[in-house]
Amino acid sequence: MAKRIWKITGYLGDKSIYERPIRKGALSEKAMIALLQRLASRHLSGDEVVSSSLKKDDHGYCSALEIHRNRGGRDALMTTTGSGHYYTALVEKAEAKPPKRGRYKNRQQVVENNDE
Repeated sequence: MAKRIWKITGYLGDKSIYERPIRKGALSEKAMIALLQRLASRHLSGDEVVSSSLKKDDHGYCSALEIHRNRGGRDALMTTTGSGHYYTALVEKAEAKPPKRGRYKNRQQVVENNDE
């Protein structure tokens, strides 16, 4: 069975400005939604972030951090900020293993010279 990933892509207009694959099992859909909202909120003012956090029926509500789902086809989520920046997360087959993050295996140690 092919490995599946979330492919996160950030855009400014139609230009890709950020891309990162994440193993699908590393985040639930709810966590992916929160991640996309955090990425998108970097392009909003403080007031827009607060207004986007209100209930939808509140008078001051702003839809800048709403998540849109793909209805059909493959799993896909998308933000819209109104600033021209937006982020998508698509579930895809992994082409290659995503790079591991963590410790460096070949890290050189700095040795102090105490010969005086």
